[in-house]
Amino acid sequence: MEQWPQPLHDVSFRVEQIELSELQANVLLAFTRPVQRERKPPAEDFISEELRDTVEIALGDFGQVLPRLGLLSFKRPREPVKPVSSFETFLDCVLSPNARVHSILRSALRNDFACIMYLREWHDIPNYAEFRVFVKDRKIIGVSQYNCTVKYPEIASQADLLAGRIADFVTSIAGSLPVDDAIVDVAVEPNMRLIDINPFLRNTDPCLFSWSDGGDFDQTFRFVR
Repeated sequence: MEQWPQPLHDVSFRVEQIELSELQANVLLAFTRPVQRERKPPAEDFISEELRDTVEIALGDFGQVLPRLGLLSFKRPREPVKPVSSFETFLDCVLSPNARVHSILRSALRNDFACIMYLREWHDIPNYAEFRVFVKDRKIIGVSQYNCTVKYPEIASQADLLAGRIADFVTSIAGSLPVDDAIVDVAVEPNMRLIDINPFLRNTDPCLFSWSDGGDFDQTFRFVR
């Protein structure tokens, strides 16, 4: 998110942000380590007056938030995403073992990247309403439903309409993407919104497409029928 220009923020969710100190980033790195082999530093080293104030401001403005770093959220595999509604639940969310976050954070610290905590306004998005859009050279090469193991009548009953809305939305922001090739997650309800921008890499879930043999992206709109 650090590289998002303003037009992308304008079509996403409202957010508060704070840059973590080197000490806070290293405490976060220790707490997110998947296997705790070493003694963790005190959690108090992560908590600052500025951090507490930023979280409280976000909660006051948004009601509930979703904490995340620039490249990814704190969600864990096979666990439902839950909103944060207090400073205590914020700490529970971020100061917990998380292999994805630990890996990205470790790489960021090794390369002297700034560590920025984002607090995004929480929205209840219906499971059927999230889609993954594959973009190559700033052109759409495929769209898939995100929760791709379930058949949703809400998609089947309006597939052409959804495909058109998604194509129009992503085409309208393609010129603002920070890279030419990307995997863009969007929500169609309650309003069209940009959720995330992921790297166009094989380790990113292709949903109903496949990375085999260079990928089978054929500009179609795929959903479970």
